[in-house]
Amino acid sequence: MSKPIVVYSAVGLVEGGTLSIAKAVFSAAEKDRSCFFIGLVHDKKLYPKYDNVKLIGVSSPKKNWFFRLYFEYVTSYRISQRLSPAVWFALHDISPRVYADRQFVYCHNPTPFYRAGIRDLIFQPTVFVFSLFYRYLYRLNIRSNQAVFVQQSHIREYFQQTFGINNVVVARPSAAGSLDSAPSVEVCMGSPDKPKGKLRLFYPTLPRTFKNIELLIKTAKVLHQRDFNDFEIRITVAKQDSLYARYLMFLAKGVAGIRFIGSLSHQQVMDEYKQSDALVFPSKLETWGLPLSEAKSLGLPVLAADLSYAMETLGEYAKVSFFNPDDPSVLADQIQAMAEGKHRFDGSSFKLPIVVPLVSGWDELLSYVTKDAGHRDLVP
Repeated sequence: MSKPIVVYSAVGLVEGGTLSIAKAVFSAAEKDRSCFFIGLVHDKKLYPKYDNVKLIGVSSPKKNWFFRLYFEYVTSYRISQRLSPAVWFALHDISPRVYADRQFVYCHNPTPFYRAGIRDLIFQPTVFVFSLFYRYLYRLNIRSNQAVFVQQSHIREYFQQTFGINNVVVARPSAAGSLDSAPSVEVCMGSPDKPKGKLRLFYPTLPRTFKNIELLIKTAKVLHQRDFNDFEIRITVAKQDSLYARYLMFLAKGVAGIRFIGSLSHQQVMDEYKQSDALVFPSKLETWGLPLSEAKSLGLPVLAADLSYAMETLGEYAKVSFFNPDDPSVLADQIQAMAEGKHRFDGSSFKLPIVVPLVSGWDELLSYVTKDAGHRDLVP
């Protein structure tokens, strides 16, 4: 009997955390020899070579939304007819029209939960449009899935209420680790490479309006007005990234406490954590918030937006304080107190209810998706 075919559709995952998701899923598939895996991707050059995952480049869906929808509802169906897959797993939010024994979708675009404004329309019109229409794209064909995966329980509740479905499973990233424990803060704080002097805060991010980078600039200005300068906030944005990035540079002109360091490799990000005193995470919109998990795994103190996603991502963690993501004075208070050795952390105590269906890590997600996939003979 030939191996069952499992198709992963990842044509929309091209950068940042979403690309990391695709790579992580393919790496998990590489270890599973019970199935033959096919990955539909935007550009094969973005990925390493795999022995058990055949990558097929499909660049047209990123040209515009007409091509994307054509891919989801026409091209995907034609591909699925040729392959006759046991499983079709869409890794990017939209539930395609396919011919497969079972299909799944992984919804990790937070845009439907975002209330866009005029700034989004000017600097990132795609985000503005997505915030208006993405929930309707989520809805299309969503009932064809055997399971819909989301990253957090409050998103699961949203899907259940909005789309009237009950087959929503919380799928936590591998980097989430255990939410019930974390190493001692000395794991990171004791790094001999961490420079002395100013309090060093790190924000790994992309230049997106909902990432709330502007709050950090306003916070730095508040601190300077108080004649407090013993801090540095390091942000992974470069001027050439986008129009919005250039706008951020303009806002931060003359603000000594803000330093834009450009995009970093994963190893460089980890090195930054080790040389930092805390992660600052003001983002208003995340489906997980990977840097929160990374900081927790290293025992790094965290200053995070007082929002549901951050509390669920951090779980039970003592070294965190939350702040109003719209109030720079509150964050300024926390930074100054931390620099002066006077800060007392709030701590986080989130626990996932036991009734919530959960898979943790990419290996477990893969097992869930491929379970019983080989119950029929398939074209090799």
